[in-house]
Amino acid sequence: MPGPLPGHDHPLHAPLLGPGERVQVVRLSAGQEWLGLDVPSSTLFWLSDSAWGLLAEAGGVSGSAPPPLGTESPTLRDEARDELVRLLQQGDITRLSPTPEPHPPDAATQPVTSLSLGISTRCNLRCRYCFGRQHDGPDGVLYHQPREHMPRHVALAAVDFLFRHAGDAPVVTVNFFGGEPLLNPEVVRDTGTAALERARAENRQVEFAMTTNGTLLDQARLDMLGDLGIRPLISLDGPREVHDAARPFANGRGSYRSAADGARRALARDPSLMARATMNGQCTSYVEIAESLLRLGFRRLHITAASPVNPAFGLGREGFDALHAPFTAFCDWYLHGVEEGRFRDFFFGPLDHLIGDLYRRRVGVYPCTAGLTGLYVTPAGDLYPCFRAVRPEYRLGSVLDDGFDGSLRRPFFAAAADRRPACADCWARYICRGECMGDNLDENGDIGTPTPARCRLTHHYVAEAARCLAHLSRHVPSVLPERFPSTPPPGCRA
Repeated sequence: MPGPLPGHDHPLHAPLLGPGERVQVVRLSAGQEWLGLDVPSSTLFWLSDSAWGLLAEAGGVSGSAPPPLGTESPTLRDEARDELVRLLQQGDITRLSPTPEPHPPDAATQPVTSLSLGISTRCNLRCRYCFGRQHDGPDGVLYHQPREHMPRHVALAAVDFLFRHAGDAPVVTVNFFGGEPLLNPEVVRDTGTAALERARAENRQVEFAMTTNGTLLDQARLDMLGDLGIRPLISLDGPREVHDAARPFANGRGSYRSAADGARRALARDPSLMARATMNGQCTSYVEIAESLLRLGFRRLHITAASPVNPAFGLGREGFDALHAPFTAFCDWYLHGVEEGRFRDFFFGPLDHLIGDLYRRRVGVYPCTAGLTGLYVTPAGDLYPCFRAVRPEYRLGSVLDDGFDGSLRRPFFAAAADRRPACADCWARYICRGECMGDNLDENGDIGTPTPARCRLTHHYVAEAARCLAHLSRHVPSVLPERFPSTPPPGCRA
């Protein structure tokens, strides 16, 4: 982060920007000081009241009204102006000028480099907040699909489809998804083996992903996952009583003991595996959830809020507002641990993801690859943009007959955050990237319309991540390059 700006108020005598140019900067709190966030580049810098006033005169700031400019010495005024000029020249503050709206990529010609396979839409749990169950009743279907295993021939056809449609991509990804994918371990094994062989034949790399509830992670399945190089993401909701209330087996019995035992076996082989906790109405303490997962042996974890569409165990549409204070407490806990050196090689999502994006100035307009270069395959072989969008209007074809029509992905390519009416003027759009399109679809019936309370929580997440980055850069700057490498670690985004 650039150094602090001068802290005195002065009028601006010479224009900082040319005709038609503007800037878009938001002011964020960092304790007793202020930060400026350049919206287009996600660059953070210290921002004094005087600089905020000068930027407001130049045009394009967002946030609280600037203070009135004073009339102190021309020297101090010029120092503030010179610092702003330097930030503009370095590109830390972006000059914006009227430009035609960019056209989205041609959906018909974009490659497919990632497939999520519905390897089994059966599940041995009945999670009370599961968004897969919300539309169609508790047991008969999942994500609008019958509960069934993907047959071997469909999975192998999906692998063939992926490699034929990946263009010249050097890396492709196969994600084993459910339900619970480890209910169908033989097909996981055969699919992974086929993908590895095809990748070797075509001089590519294949990466695997899997989300599992952990209850089936016995030695045989762990051997199979290890042989294929699959590093599963394990779902655990924190303290035992919280997990058992939200994630019972189909017979109603709590699943914590089985999931925790499976997680311990997996961590004994690979201590870097990540846990994914879904926060629900039973516990809204990020710290309590994180500490319970650390006690199990996890060093990497991600905490996300349950979908408000299922309010019985979710948070409800306005429940996100109740998470602001607990997240601030989590950030304070995190900063204390990092400063003490206790969290070396630990990763806490979404906070570390957001700090890393701000530190490395990573921006984007899509929240993930769903409907873009990534697709979902049902057990029957049908192609959809996402497992959350298994609806007739979104069907893209089938891996069995190669009737894939890539042009049908246009609504997803067109839903870039900077082109959506709901997001185009939001200061966090290039960090948030418009929220999960599946969440938007489930909650509001439109992939481009996020829930306002979810947006407020995301704004709070980003502001707190900026505060944490400012604190670390000032007090323990040596941890930043190691903790936030230029290539982000694998795992869930915010």
